[in-house]
Amino acid sequence: METGVTKLLVKQIERAAKRGIGPDPNDESVIGGLDRFAIVAAETKFKAPSYSLPRRGIEKGKLMELLQGSRTELLDIVSKAGSYNLSELLFPHPAFGRINMYQWILFVGKHERRHTVQLEDLVRKIPASA
Repeated sequence: METGVTKLLVKQIERAAKRGIGPDPNDESVIGGLDRFAIVAAETKFKAPSYSLPRRGIEKGKLMELLQGSRTELLDIVSKAGSYNLSELLFPHPAFGRINMYQWILFVGKHERRHTVQLEDLVRKIPASA
């Protein structure tokens, strides 16, 4: 998922450059940009699109390497994104409709937090004798 968001940001930033979109004149925080969606709540069910489902059979070491690489790429493009008004760049999310690139960046963290909550719930359900 993180790699997909990174690729989306790359394309949208290229679009912004071609359209002559400059920096965001608004200096208000965008941190609450996804608050209206129940992303983190583990009881809220979402059907992931097939292209975003995890691949099976990847060794743990390789998986950790891929995760580190995707995070590095995401942070790199986010650092470049500051030159553009990301609120003007919209792209549809499968569950939330058209959201802007600030919201897509926020989604990465919310998505990770959601899976953390799901894992914590699973661990709590494991009997102590297991």
